[in-house]
Amino acid sequence: MDPITTAIVAMASAGLTAIGQEACADAYQALKAVIKRKLGQALPKAIEELESDADSQGRRVVLAETVAKSGALQDDETMAAAKKLLEALAAAQKTGATFSIQAEKIEGAIQATRIENLTQHFGKK
Repeated sequence: MDPITTAIVAMASAGLTAIGQEACADAYQALKAVIKRKLGQALPKAIEELESDADSQGRRVVLAETVAKSGALQDDETMAAAKKLLEALAAAQKTGATFSIQAEKIEGAIQATRIENLTQHFGKK
């Protein structure tokens, strides 16, 4: 799963109240604002659909495909916003908040040794 999809799925799955961290909510809203401003309507729609049914594997796949087609992965501002969200989620996890990500297919440079430890690499390899 790419970094943008990973960040969005984590927030949609956890819910803002489960995270309990204002930094996560702020970073999530900032990512969605960048996406809406720069990348058209298809990606915001895919995000809304995932938010309405965060457990849907089909909506996660659609989101990942829409992210790939949108050019978001090549946009520095969008990638920076996704990175900030992932960092906020990691910080929230260290303070006791929890969330989980379930995925059938993971592509890209993602390394997880335990649920408590996720390393996400950004940029081109």
